[in-house]
Amino acid sequence: MATAEATADFDRELGSIYSRLLEFRDAPAAGHGDPGAVVQALEAAADQLRGLHDGLTSRAAGLAARQTSVDRERHLMRAVFRDLPFAVLLLDRDGRVRRSNCRANDLLGVSADYVSGKPFAVFLDVADRSSFRIRLSMVLRQGEEQSLSAGLLRNGRRVPTRLALTAVELASDPRPLIAVVAVPDATEPSTAGGFTAAEELLASASAAGGSAPPLQTGPDSDEIRSQARGGDTV
Repeated sequence: MATAEATADFDRELGSIYSRLLEFRDAPAAGHGDPGAVVQALEAAADQLRGLHDGLTSRAAGLAARQTSVDRERHLMRAVFRDLPFAVLLLDRDGRVRRSNCRANDLLGVSADYVSGKPFAVFLDVADRSSFRIRLSMVLRQGEEQSLSAGLLRNGRRVPTRLALTAVELASDPRPLIAVVAVPDATEPSTAGGFTAAEELLASASAAGGSAPPLQTGPDSDEIRSQARGGDTV
């Protein structure tokens, strides 16, 4: 909003200077070519231009400082997301993977470049893909968290997994993304409280970019939390 107002002010001031210059051009033809008056008018226009330049320079410096702060926070958030001790993927509204952290890539047995842009459903057992798409559609329509049991495919091997889906809004994306947290059913050593950390991360992302429901509703989601806190890992 402030940027739009600044642009409008700039346009008005520039238009005023342009009108003044047109007057200078037409003055000789109209018989009003007093050199002293023209010089004074030009000096006034030059002062306006200097003031306009100083104002734009100051605004540009302020915008650059704010952008630096935003970039720093965004970099920190991405670093935290990347190094989380459990699998998290961010999907677009079509269910394609926009981002995945290191544990998600390890769980799927693929690289970040490989998984990026692919439909998340292709990494699920064929029998579970329809259920996943239904849950994804419900999150998009209702904005409420959904969860399900599904088999993730890792190098052709089925890994029983619990999935929780929730919508999140990020400042860097104009439309909400879908966060998928994956917790394998098989017991493995992990960091206790991992699912709580996921909730805190998503809450931080929501605070930075808009409102988004935390991972907190539904009986299946409670069960996933219980598994994560009790020692299961992703």
